[in-house]
Amino acid sequence: MKRTYNKRENITDTTFDFTQQKVQYQIQYQGNGKAPDKRYDKSIQGLCLFVYPSGIKTFYAVRFLEQYNKKKNRTEKNAVYKKIFRMEDHPQRNYAAAKLELPNILSRMALPKEKKDEKTFGALAKEFIKSGFGGFRLMDKSDKHEYKQTTIDKYTKLINTYILLKGGQKIRDRLSAVITFEDRVSSKPLKDYAINEIDQWHIECVQTRLKDTKTISTSFCSNGVPGPFNFLKPRLAWYLYRYAKALRSGANERQQP
Repeated sequence: MKRTYNKRENITDTTFDFTQQKVQYQIQYQGNGKAPDKRYDKSIQGLCLFVYPSGIKTFYAVRFLEQYNKKKNRTEKNAVYKKIFRMEDHPQRNYAAAKLELPNILSRMALPKEKKDEKTFGALAKEFIKSGFGGFRLMDKSDKHEYKQTTIDKYTKLINTYILLKGGQKIRDRLSAVITFEDRVSSKPLKDYAINEIDQWHIECVQTRLKDTKTISTSFCSNGVPGPFNFLKPRLAWYLYRYAKALRSGANERQQP
């Protein structure tokens, strides 16, 4: 028999049918004050909500995966948790959004682990800021020209703002919000993807995120090839040229601190 709850009732059950009303208003932390209080959605397999002593609530995907136990010298199935996002009073951070993102997270959890040395786009961007401006410009085929200091400053600011998300809150929110694009959920900014993951969908997704910024969105239609992204692997460069063009076009966009 399905358990029903009064709308004002505090739910103490570990497993129950989630609704936005229940997870937002009807559960409070219960525990030892240190470990998170884990609640599981009975209506959909693999969705968990961590409730912290501070009151913060975060959605997690949970999947049982085979792992080798060194002490017992055997393989066992253990619960593995992967963060989806922190729950907020916002359509892109609520229960419905978590359910949309859950299948993608569970699928990725089942894949073999990536190599630890596989770099993200953000890591490569940081490397470029640190050492990519030294020597001659990579764009030049015959003439040898060094980067001007004004160009270094401009590209550094653009990479920090639009890739590493160190700029204003407006841009950070726009490039990291959970959105659905072409029936796939994008739950993280481009900088957090491994280079080998990035394909045309990711770049077009960035275009969608920036569609309200006219100078940036329009420039995605251009095939200009700016300098800062030639440090990428050749097979990925063409995907990112239009994105880099967008960054250049958005250089004069004023952002609030």
